[in-house]
Amino acid sequence: MKLYIKQNFFSLVHDRFKVYDENQVVVYEAKDKFFSIRNKTTLYNLQGQVVLELKRKILSFVNTYFLDIAGEEVVSISRRFFSFRPRFYFTGLDVQVEGKILAHDYEIIMNGKVIASVHKKWLAWSDTYEIDIKDEHHEVLVIGIVLGLDCVLEDQRKNSN
Repeated sequence: MKLYIKQNFFSLVHDRFKVYDENQVVVYEAKDKFFSIRNKTTLYNLQGQVVLELKRKILSFVNTYFLDIAGEEVVSISRRFFSFRPRFYFTGLDVQVEGKILAHDYEIIMNGKVIASVHKKWLAWSDTYEIDIKDEHHEVLVIGIVLGLDCVLEDQRKNSN
C-alpha cells in the first residue's frame, strides 16, 4: 500500500499536509497550530475525526515529540542535541529507522521487521513523501513517525540558524 504526504505550498496561517492514496484521493489531512508552544500537529480522517496528535515536549534539551494515537501516547521520537549523524531514539515501541534520514530515504523497522519505506520526491512544488507501507495495520503509526521525524529535523534546522 502506498501513501503520499504532501505539504501545501501556500499556507499562511499554519502548515497543512494532505495524505493521498495511490489513486491521488485524500485519505487524511494534517494541520499544525501556527502559534503553539508545543508545535502540535493533528491528523484527521475523512470524517473529520482526530486519529493522531504529534506534540513537542516543552522545556527539553533534546528535541522530542510525542505521538498520540486514539488519545494514548504510543511512542516518543527524539534526536540527541549534539550528534553528527542523525540518530533518532524511540521510546514506547521497538521502532528504528535505517537509511539516509536527512535525504528522506529510509525504512521504518518495528520488532525487527520493515513496516514501511519512505522516499522524498525532489521534483515537486512542496515536500512530498512516498510511503510504501507493508502492513496497513500500521498506517497511522507510520504517518505519525514520518511527520515526527520531519518535525524533529525542522526544529534542529531552525535552532542551528
